[in-house]
Amino acid sequence: MPTRARRSSMPVPSSIRAPKGAAGSCIRRARATRCSRGGRSSSNSAVRSFARAIGSAPSSRPRQCPRAIAPSTASRPTTSRTPAAERSQRVSRTMRWRDASAAALFLALCGDAAAANIFHADGIDPRRFVDPGDPDQRRLAPVGAIASDFVLKDKRGFGGVAPGAGTAFLVSPCYALTNYHVLFGNRTLTPDPMSAYVVTVRFALADRDGRAITSPGRVRYAGSLDGSAPDVALVRLDGCPGRQLGWYDLAAAGTVDTLAATIDLPSYSHDRSLRRLSLQRGCGIRARAPRRGWLFHDCATREGASGAPMVVAGRDGVPLVAGINAAELQPTPGVRTAFDLRHANLAVDAAALVRMPLVLAAIERDRAGVRNPLAAD
Repeated sequence: MPTRARRSSMPVPSSIRAPKGAAGSCIRRARATRCSRGGRSSSNSAVRSFARAIGSAPSSRPRQCPRAIAPSTASRPTTSRTPAAERSQRVSRTMRWRDASAAALFLALCGDAAAANIFHADGIDPRRFVDPGDPDQRRLAPVGAIASDFVLKDKRGFGGVAPGAGTAFLVSPCYALTNYHVLFGNRTLTPDPMSAYVVTVRFALADRDGRAITSPGRVRYAGSLDGSAPDVALVRLDGCPGRQLGWYDLAAAGTVDTLAATIDLPSYSHDRSLRRLSLQRGCGIRARAPRRGWLFHDCATREGASGAPMVVAGRDGVPLVAGINAAELQPTPGVRTAFDLRHANLAVDAAALVRMPLVLAAIERDRAGVRNPLAAD
């Protein structure tokens, strides 16, 4: 297991109302951790952006930390409900779920990122290695391990993986997708268009002889962590390895019944190997937050799986990506024997990329006139 990462020191203003349930408990724990030292919580740009995303912008004035924050254990009295009260309760449930989904990204920043979440009924890790010669090799060849070759001031990564390490996958002959936070850490930045954000992607399943393809490239389009764009980054790779390896299609809104689909998640996870591809087959998406662009799933993830594609069967033999694994709620070590939404893993909904038209346009231009090697003859 990787060494336990330090909890993020990002201050959490008490003016942000913590939603109930899993999301609320994480935010409350983050506040308590910050405030237990007797300090004061002040707002910063990242927290203010998050607050705006859920419609509760914090005050610019520092606020005194509360002495203790803990969920109430008092039982509610039983009363007869009027129609107005029933409507209020329904609205409250809706708002609670909305706030939980909006808080998903923030949880990745404030939560304990020492481990992500794995679910399996027998308590055994369901992932296996995929090596050259495996029946799944051809289908999974477009999935690579990505690392950044640039340094950012104050850059911090998720979990026990060094900043700039994760998973990526080809979406056209020359372009690959990963998470924004894999390359730029857990801060919202404005990338300099004049800078060359250089990366390297290594495709371990390039051929049956075990020879990998290593492709340098540069970040062309970057999303965000503040809710203004999805947590994704588009990378253009030298040599266009997709012409040999093929690429995946992205599921548009309404093209996949995500809650019924059977998902495969290939990734380069730190706890297993960053040089050998791991795969879980037959996992699934348990809930959606379409307005926020999040999927809640039970596929096994550990550090390094950020950017991994959630693959479903597509047309003509070309796999379809329903989501891009990104984070988790309340990460835990070991294997949980039952799924719990409070510990769900999170993915960016592929349909949310409609909010990044320049990314989609670049992918379409690159595909134009080129046959996908994964397509059936």
